[in-house]
Amino acid sequence: IGGTAAWADENNPPAENPGATVLNTPICYKPVDVLKLYKLDVAGLFEWPAGSAQMWTEVAPNNAIAQGATHVYVETNFERDEAPLVTFREVGLFVGLVLEPGAPVFGVVLPNQVTSPGVLEALDNRPPTQRYIDKVDTVSLMFAF
Repeated sequence: IGGTAAWADENNPPAENPGATVLNTPICYKPVDVLKLYKLDVAGLFEWPAGSAQMWTEVAPNNAIAQGATHVYVETNFERDEAPLVTFREVGLFVGLVLEPGAPVFGVVLPNQVTSPGVLEALDNRPPTQRYIDKVDTVSLMFAF
């Protein structure tokens, strides 16, 4: 997650920059907890994004091509105080993140524990989310592949 600076209109985040390679002001990085493959399906049981009426059906990884999977869904939870208690506006998915020697392999890592964030595969600009010690934040993305 990242993006501590306010948007010009906090309720209407700017469009994502398709050329972006990093987050604005990275806050922390965490491995995904959930990774699933989906295909658009009017008879699907999973609506994404919420309230959009776009329905999706999960596809097993070993059947992804035959079943026509077109999107990847990822999700992770930030438990109470495991990550900085700040406001964030960006969610990104990185592949190939390289940690500094001695950094924790699992869980949250801070920007100073990262040698290279790797490749930014997906980025989502959002209205601000304030993290609180008594709250679990679930962040998720779905993107085409």
